[in-house]
This record gives sequence, structure tokens and C-alpha cells, in this order.
Amino acid sequence: MFPTSFFVLGLSLSALLAWAFSWGGHRTLTALGVGAGCAIGLIAAGGWLGLPPSEAWGVVSIAAIAGAVLGLIEGVAPVVVTWGLRFLVVQAVVGLVLRPLTPDTFSIDTAALRWSGLSAAAFLVWWHLDRLGERLQGAAWPIAWWMIGVGTAVVLVMGGSLRLGQLGMVTASVLTGLVLGSLPKRNRTMGAGPLASIVLSWLGLLLNGTFYNEVPEASVALLACAPCACWVGCLGQGWKPKLAMTAALTVVIGAAIVFAAI
Repeated sequence: MFPTSFFVLGLSLSALLAWAFSWGGHRTLTALGVGAGCAIGLIAAGGWLGLPPSEAWGVVSIAAIAGAVLGLIEGVAPVVVTWGLRFLVVQAVVGLVLRPLTPDTFSIDTAALRWSGLSAAAFLVWWHLDRLGERLQGAAWPIAWWMIGVGTAVVLVMGGSLRLGQLGMVTASVLTGLVLGSLPKRNRTMGAGPLASIVLSWLGLLLNGTFYNEVPEASVALLACAPCACWVGCLGQGWKPKLAMTAALTVVIGAAIVFAAI
């Protein structure tokens, strides 16, 4: 693990990259800034554990790098290719996280079933995030993700893993830069493509918290379902639906934190 000063520098640089590349509103540049910020910050927080990683939490950094590449490809690739690559990357991330558990913890059949089920669920969540992100304009979508990122980091720390909490802080730092870069673009929609690194890192964090730490399943389920609260912000124009969305997210994320604390 790198020194604290290196970690803080990684947080600052990750936020700066996300802000600088998202300021113009171009999706491909936003994906590049978010992906590079995630990768640099996560490696600064936990180092590089190789491929495949020697420990499951090392998958989070790999997921961020894969998300950065995927976000760039999505800027030029057809939709069918994009979703095909997303499916393959999700399967790879889930498989790498579960890899240390096989065959000591699960039988081969059980591991295959878990891998297939979790991959399918994660893929459906990503599809949902893409639909939702195309509806929320301006900084509303990044702000929602910032709340989810901060809540995830808090839950992971309460679940007994300071290391995973630090990795969660990196994603929250990147999202802080993305929020600031999105403020001038009130009519811009982002989808989930530019956030590929965030989505995949978040998936890796939740899976690590579930299988390798004492994070309650209720907290993980609430965090995974938290984006559904963002539909409240799509009910109309103006600040009132966005305020209601923020309140709904606060309730769901707060409940996840409470379950992790008790």
C-alpha cells in the first residue's frame, strides 16, 4: 500500500482529470477523464496486484481500466458491439472477484451458478443505469452517483474494510470532479457509457464487500437499488423533482449505512 501522501495526491489528480475532461460536455472525453481518474486514484490507493490479481480487491483497479477502454470504444462502436463488450467485461469482473473462492468455498457447479447469476444481474443493472442516465440532465446524474459513491465508501468502512473504503473514496473523488464539470451543461445527458469505470469499480466494490468482508447483504442490496430512486428526478422539470430525488437517495443510502452500523 502506498503512503498516505501518495493516496491524497491520487485523490486530487483523479478529481482534476474528471473535471477537466468533462467540462466541454463531450462523452468520449468525459469517459477518458473519468476512466483515467479512476485508474490513477485506485492504483494510488491500493497499488497494482497484477492480472489476475493476487487478491480480490485488486479487481477494482482492473475494472476501472477496462471501463476507461470501454468508454472510449463506445464513442465509435455500434450499439450491438458496445453491449456485447459490456456483457463480456461484466462477466470478467465478476469472475475475477469470485476466483479466490473456488473451489475452497464453493463447488464448481455452485460457483458457475453464482457467476452466471451475478453477471446477468449486473448486466441488467447497467442497462437500467443507461436508460436512467439518458433522462437526467445536467449535473443531476453525476450528483446522484456522487451520493451513491460516498454512501458505498461509508458502508464498506463500517463493514470492516478500510482498504475498500479508500477505494470507494477514489470513486467519490472522481465523481466530485465530474459534478463540477457538469454544472455548466444543464441540458446534457450522459447515460452510463462515460461512467463505465465508475459502474465497473462500484460492481467490484460491492462484490468484495459481500464475499470478503462483513458488509450486510441488506446494505449491498440497498446500494445496488439506490439508482432506482433517481427516477423521481425524471418526473418533471425544474428543481423540485431533483430535490425529491436527492431526498429519496438520502433515505435509501442512509438505510444502507444504518444496516452496516448495527
